[in-house]
Formats: sequence, structure tokens, C-alpha cells
Amino acid sequence: MCAAALAAAAPPAATAPATQTAPPAPTSLVKRGSLPLRFDANGYFAAVDPLEVKLSFKQYAGELIVNAVASPGGEVNKGSTVLEIDAAAIKRQLAAAESEAAVAHANLTKAETDAKINDAADAMALRQMQTADRTARENVTWWEQVEGPETLASVELSTKQMQWGMDDSTEELEQLRKMYKSESLTSATADIVVRRALHGQEVAKQRLEHQTKEEEHYKDKTYPLSHQQVLDAAAETKNQLDLLIAAQTNTHITREAGLFAARTAAEAAGRKLGELRAIWRSSP
Repeated sequence: MCAAALAAAAPPAATAPATQTAPPAPTSLVKRGSLPLRFDANGYFAAVDPLEVKLSFKQYAGELIVNAVASPGGEVNKGSTVLEIDAAAIKRQLAAAESEAAVAHANLTKAETDAKINDAADAMALRQMQTADRTARENVTWWEQVEGPETLASVELSTKQMQWGMDDSTEELEQLRKMYKSESLTSATADIVVRRALHGQEVAKQRLEHQTKEEEHYKDKTYPLSHQQVLDAAAETKNQLDLLIAAQTNTHITREAGLFAARTAAEAAGRKLGELRAIWRSSP
């Protein structure tokens, strides 16, 4: 069919009604915000893979006896028992840990007290030895500058006195002999006086010889020996001071090591006790 035939056959078009205004569509104010989403449903948790749970404590190493455990898949509410372990063994270890901590702290207190007393004793011993060392060195100075020279001078003076006595007795004897030649004395009287003078001269001579030997011996033997004894005493005191310092240094190091060990033991005992108490508080 041609287009003209179709047009002829078609019914006439309806006349369009009069134009009417459509009511406005409802609107809403759009602003930035969040959309709350809430779903209410029933469900349960199921593990994808089975998991084995093991209890491992830092301090407790005893056996764990299970008194109660929640059944697999059972309902668990707030306050329900999931796992209950017998706390008797933990309680025993806790009591032992409390005793160990008390002993460790007592040992630490004793070690600190002993260290304080021994430090004071060492300080006093060191002061005494330092005083002895200073005194010994002062004795050397005193002997070399005062006592030694004065003693030597005294010995030499004694020898001079003996020499003066010998010279005086010799001069006396010569004067007596001259006098008795010019005096009209009896021969007996002259002999007695001269003999006494001779005896005095002999005594003075022997004393001089003895004193001369004493002086030589003092200078050659006694004086050097006395000097060396003073030096040796000072050296011995210095050696004792050095030995004391070395011994006290070693003792101080040992004492500090003991204090560190006691302090470490007390801290370890305290940590162990605290961890066991934490387990005990968490147990029913």
C-alpha cells in the first residue's frame, strides 16, 4: 500500500485539548551527612579453621588441672565460665614465691647494711694507715734533719770531752813534775801526787781510746743502721698502705657485685611474685 492510500484510510486526528499548567513536583533539601545503616538479624560465630589455644605463664610452671570448660558451640553469656582451672597448685607456688621474695629482700637489706658498715670500716682503716704512712715519712725527715745529726754531734762532743780531759791530765802531770822539782817536799809525798796524776792520765787515756772507738763504731755502724731502720719503717708502712688500698679496691668490687646480685635476686623474686599474684587474682 502506498503512502497516499494509508493517509486516506487513517482516521482524522483528535483535536488537542486546551493547554493546562502541571503541579510542581515535591522537592527535598540535599545536605552533606551520613546514612545510618542498621540490620537486625540472628546469627552465630563459627571458626573458619580450628585453633588450639595453649596457656603459657612466665613464672608458673606447674600442672594445670581443668575444673570446668564451656561446651563446644554452647551459649556463652556475660559472666559465664569459659574455662576454670584448679588454683591449688598456683596457690602453693604463690606461697613459695612470697617466701622467696621475703628471703631475697632480707638478704638485700643485710647486704646493704654490711656494705655500709664495711665501707665505714675500710675508710677508717685507710685513714689510720695514711696517718701511719705520713708519720713514718715525717720520722725520716726528723731523723735526717734533727735526731741523727744531733746524736752524731753528741757522740763527737763526748769524744772531744775525753780528749780535753786527756789534755788536761797531761798538762797537770807536767805542771806537778815541774813544781815538785822546785819545792822542798819529801820524796814520798812527791811520788804520791805524781802517781795519782799518772793514774788520772791513764784513765783519761783509756776513756779517750774507748770513746774514739765508740765514735767510729757509731759513725760506721750505728748511725747508718739507725738511718736505714727509719727508712725501712717508712717503706714498710708505705707498702702496707698500698696493699690496703689494693685489697680494699678488690673488696669493694666484690661487695658491689654481691649487692648487685642481691638486688637482682630481690627484683626477680618480686617480679615472680607479682606475676603469680596476677594469675591468682585472675583465677576464680
